Amino acid sequence: MRSGTCPKCGSTEILENVGVNTLGEGGPAGRIAFRLEETFGFLKKATRVEAKAWICGACGYSELYAAEPQELAERWRAGDR
Repeated sequence: MRSGTCPKCGSTEILENVGVNTLGEGGPAGRIAFRLEETFGFLKKATRVEAKAWICGACGYSELYAAEPQELAERWRAGDR
């Protein structure tokens, strides 16, 4: 999708970097994020990185990407899962 072409239908109408929310009963409830946790005894420290979507304007196929993947990769290499 990031190449500008939908892998499902071949369309080049791609909506890039779209914010994604979860839906509650009255509307948007919160944003989707990728999350890693590190435990310090009973305390947990979380790293959250917002998820962004690339959506095909023709067929609706969607892919999610981490807004800041380098931050997640750094924490993953450190052993935080």
